[in-house]
Amino acid sequence: MIVKDAKKTFAIETSNILFVEKYKEEINNKILIKDRIYEIMYKSKKPNFVVITKNNKAIVVEKIIGIFDGKFVPKEFPNIKGFVKNIFSFPVPVLDLQNIKNEFVESKTKPKILLIDDSVTTRKIVSKLLEKYNFEVTTAKDGVDGIEKFKNEKFDLVICDVEMPNLGGFETAKRIKNQYNVPIILFSTISKENIQKAINIADTFISKDEPPTVLVNTIRKLLGESYE
Repeated sequence: MIVKDAKKTFAIETSNILFVEKYKEEINNKILIKDRIYEIMYKSKKPNFVVITKNNKAIVVEKIIGIFDGKFVPKEFPNIKGFVKNIFSFPVPVLDLQNIKNEFVESKTKPKILLIDDSVTTRKIVSKLLEKYNFEVTTAKDGVDGIEKFKNEKFDLVICDVEMPNLGGFETAKRIKNQYNVPIILFSTISKENIQKAINIADTFISKDEPPTVLVNTIRKLLGESYE
């Protein structure tokens, strides 16, 4: 079977394939298919299909070109057992599924998000939601704590409550924006007259009453294509 992503074309021996499925979301480099968890050993940046192998590993690719006969030429390289010559003008590398290591995964860095909210419940619920969508989340209990977190870590985006003790969300957002210039979402249930103020200070405002997908999609939009 010849598969492809944006940068690579390679082959998987059909004798080593159990089945092929449409891609589903994974958590911590693992994917659940048919009530079983498989470790991902390769992942394209544009995942569309999952090839499950006989050693119970998942190969996630963008395209499946097809199944072709060809002449196999053994040649050992890291994660490669040889090359196959068939309809292509170039030899196609064949994955060594017995010895493949998960560093072959075409991974991307998880976006680091700072969540600032004085509510323990909100911090737990939102953190769990974002981690499900492959974001790395650090929490802070108020604005002072949030600004302190920036002294030791870099963040790609900040989600900040408005009404908090010690230092409110508006002032927290102003200070973070001036010092670190990262995208900020003010996330609260403030009155209508304060919504425009929130938008003027931060990049956007989202009500806590909105569906969770609104928050996730807004984060993706603010972070841009590099994290799609």
